[in-house]
Amino acid sequence: MKRSITIFLFLLALATGLQAQTPDIANCRLMKVWAILMNQGDKDFSQADPPLMINFALCYGGKSSGYVSSDYIYLVGDDSDTWKRYGCMSFMDMPQKVRRSNEALGNNTHMTQCIFWGDGISLGLSMSQPGNGAKHGSANYVLVSKGGKNYVNYMVVTCDFYDISTGQERLVLEQHVPGNYNYNSAGNLFRTFMNNMYDYYSR
Repeated sequence: MKRSITIFLFLLALATGLQAQTPDIANCRLMKVWAILMNQGDKDFSQADPPLMINFALCYGGKSSGYVSSDYIYLVGDDSDTWKRYGCMSFMDMPQKVRRSNEALGNNTHMTQCIFWGDGISLGLSMSQPGNGAKHGSANYVLVSKGGKNYVNYMVVTCDFYDISTGQERLVLEQHVPGNYNYNSAGNLFRTFMNNMYDYYSR
């Protein structure tokens, strides 16, 4: 009996410890992303070797903290040759309409996404759950589109999350890998950030 109680307490402590390792990013409205350029219009770069790696920052709702002068969504890329050479696209606009969806795509694959429409441009954040036998828990994407073939698709590799509530950047979590987690897992902090951003603009 004592042994059973001891094992139970150990498992409870372990579970509590694992939960404590998942940081609270509720106040993080800035995410810095290391990503792979997958598509630019009808140009497919997904098989490029080595992959075309780029960095960008994604920020929302920063006016109240004094971090930026407006509540726009800002997706701003780095100044690298890759960003310029391959026509990577930014997003700087106030969403006029937002939508969140969760759907089955077949072959045991599911996808959840949030889309933010600005003036002639849209920003989509999405996660898909690969079918059985996949090496990763999820595939996480950011897509900027002006319609038709005028779009760019980025696959997220790692995310750094920042709290900007004081008007300054405070790093909360570095090098989070959302692909290690199921698309609907609480541990997928890219999903958490996406949902928080959706909730902010859907009020």
